Amino acid sequence: MKFLPIILLNFLLSSATLVKTQESLPTKINDYIVQNHHDATDIEWYSLDDKIFVEFKEKGVEYKVFLNKNYSVIETHKQINPAKLPIQITDYLEDEIEDYEILNCILIKDNSRHYFEITVETETDVYEFLFDLVGDIIE
Repeated sequence: MKFLPIILLNFLLSSATLVKTQESLPTKINDYIVQNHHDATDIEWYSLDDKIFVEFKEKGVEYKVFLNKNYSVIETHKQINPAKLPIQITDYLEDEIEDYEILNCILIKDNSRHYFEITVETETDVYEFLFDLVGDIIE
């Protein structure tokens, strides 16, 4: 048991070194950002297994981009202001959930579709919903 804290500390220290900054950004990722998000700031990235994760801000909006080992984009996440959601989504939430707060609102784009992932909290529960771009519920 006395080795557990040492193992945990080593794990935490090695995990912390996984996050890298813009200075060490691979050329292909830098090219993607320059072409698609030229105002990106606070760029951080890390790789895990066969995936690369890039996080940054552009004009105050948070983004996450997921790439495969060949640097092809698998999925993007863009933080959305809840006030900019389609009215169908806010109407649905108001009709179905009492006294809620939107915790997270993300526009997700993958190879086959674009959709909103909305996380809401009530006094007792947290719910996650998926909506298409028109505002129809997916899940």
